[in-house]
Amino acid sequence: MTTTEQRRGTGWASALSVGTFRWVWAAVFGANSGMYALSMVGGMVAYDLSHGSTLWSSAMMTATMVPSVVGSPITGVLADRYRRTALMTAGTLAGVLGAGIAAAGYLLGAGLYPMLVGCIVAGLARSLLSPSWQALIPSVLRPGELLGAGALMRVAMQGGEFAGPAVATAVVAFGGTSAGFAVAIAWYLASVLLTVPLRRVHADGRVAQQHRPLLGPIVDGARYVATGRPLGPTVLLVGLHCALTMAFLGLLPSLAARTLHRSGLYGTLLTEVGLGAILGSLALAVVARRLDVTRVLVGTAVASGLSLVVLAVPTPLGAQAGAILAGASQAAFMAAAYTVTQQLARVDMRGRVAAVSNIINSAGMSFISMLWGAIAAPFGAPTVLVATGLAFVLVTAGFLWRLPGLRRRAGLAAVAVG
Repeated sequence: MTTTEQRRGTGWASALSVGTFRWVWAAVFGANSGMYALSMVGGMVAYDLSHGSTLWSSAMMTATMVPSVVGSPITGVLADRYRRTALMTAGTLAGVLGAGIAAAGYLLGAGLYPMLVGCIVAGLARSLLSPSWQALIPSVLRPGELLGAGALMRVAMQGGEFAGPAVATAVVAFGGTSAGFAVAIAWYLASVLLTVPLRRVHADGRVAQQHRPLLGPIVDGARYVATGRPLGPTVLLVGLHCALTMAFLGLLPSLAARTLHRSGLYGTLLTEVGLGAILGSLALAVVARRLDVTRVLVGTAVASGLSLVVLAVPTPLGAQAGAILAGASQAAFMAAAYTVTQQLARVDMRGRVAAVSNIINSAGMSFISMLWGAIAAPFGAPTVLVATGLAFVLVTAGFLWRLPGLRRRAGLAAVAVG
C-alpha cells in the first residue's frame, strides 16, 4: 500500500477508499476506546474509594494525559526516524499492558495506586501511537483530502469517548467493575490486531537523519514550531483549547452527583460527549470540501467554549445537550487544527510537530484537569465550566486580533514555515 492507491469518490469518501487510511482509522478507534473505557472505570472506582473526591476521579484521566508531556518529545523524533506503522503496533501493545496493570490492581484489592500506574502506562501508549499516525496519514493521502480525513480521525479518536464508556458502562452494570477493566483490555487487543496489516505500508515517511542523537532533533522540532507563523500560534491556540474546554471530563462525576443529584448520569454524560464527537466529526467530513478551514477553526473554537456554558445548566436535559455539543464542537475544532498544522509542517518535521502539539495539549488537559477538580470542590463544577468556557471564547478573540492571517484562508495555505 502506498500513496498511489486507487481512490474512488471525493473528499472523505476518497480518503476512505485508501486501505491504509481505513486500517489506521480502525486501530486508532480501538486504542482510544480502550483508553476511555479504562479512564472511565478507573475514575468511577477512584470516586467511590476516595469517598467522592473529584481530585482522585480527575487524577485517573490526568494519568492518561501526563505521559505525553514526557514521552512525546522522544516519540515525535522516532516517528520521523523509524517506521511509523511499527510504532503504532508498539503503542497498542503498551495499552494492553496498562489496562492489565489497572485490572490486576483492582482484582487484588491493592487500592488506587496500581490503577493510577495502569493509566500512566496507557498514557505512554497514547504518546507513542499519536505522533505516529498523525505523521503517517499525510504521506498516504492527497492534500485536498486531509480536512475530511482529519474529521474522520476525530470520529476514531473522540468517538472512542462514546464506544469505550458505552460498552464499559453496560458491562459494568451487568458484570461488575472487573468486567469493565476486561472491556478496556479487549479494546486494546483489537487495536493491536488492526495494526498488523499496516506492516505492508511503505509510504510511512522515514525522512529524518538517523545518525543524530535524540536531543538535537527534539530541540529542532521545538524551535521549528516556536518560530513558525502561523504554525506556532495555532499550536498554542489548540493547547489553550485543550486546557480550557477539554479538561472537564474529571468534573462529570461531581456534576452528576452533586449538581444533578443523579450519580448514575456520569457514564451517560461521558458517553454523550463521545456521541457528539462522532456526529460533529461525521458532519464535518461530509461537507469538508466546501468549507474554509480557517472559518471552521474559529467557528468551532467559539462553539466549544459556549458548549461548556450549556453543560453547566443544572438540569439533566441541559447537561446532556451540553455534553453532545461539547463533543461535536471540540472534535471539529481538533480536526481543523490537525489539518492546518500538518499542512504547514515540512514532511521531515510532521512527527515532531505532532509531538509538540501533543505535549502542549496533554499538559493542558492533564495538569489543568487536576486544577479544575480542586477548584470544583469548594465552588462547584458548574462555576468552573462556565468560567473556562467563556475564557476560551475571549482567548479566541485575542488570537484573531493579534493574527489577522488566521482570518484568511490564503494566509494559512501560502505561508511557508521554517
